[in-house]
Amino acid sequence: MDITGKVVLVTGASEGIGAATAQVLAARGAKVALAARSIDKLNDLSGELVDSFAVQVDMTGPESIIAMVDAVVDRFSRRGLDNARSELHLAASAFNLMKIHRAAAA
Repeated sequence: MDITGKVVLVTGASEGIGAATAQVLAARGAKVALAARSIDKLNDLSGELVDSFAVQVDMTGPESIIAMVDAVVDRFSRRGLDNARSELHLAASAFNLMKIHRAAAA
């Protein structure tokens, strides 16, 4: 599959499998959004990869996920990403509602 110029979001990109995945994707020509909690590690990796972008995120927090999606869409601003932004906002909102429901039931 040709991924040249495609935007790819890799969570957990600060180390291990996530970092290795980001490196492979970048080597194959993808524009890689690197996401994780460790912004310093992400910035180091981003400095090594062409067309990459580091964004800090806490994947347990819907607001953080929405901010990550917004940052990626704004950075790469490509047609089609706005639809992804809307879908991911909905998913993050649903995730937040599940957390509220679970807390209320406890």
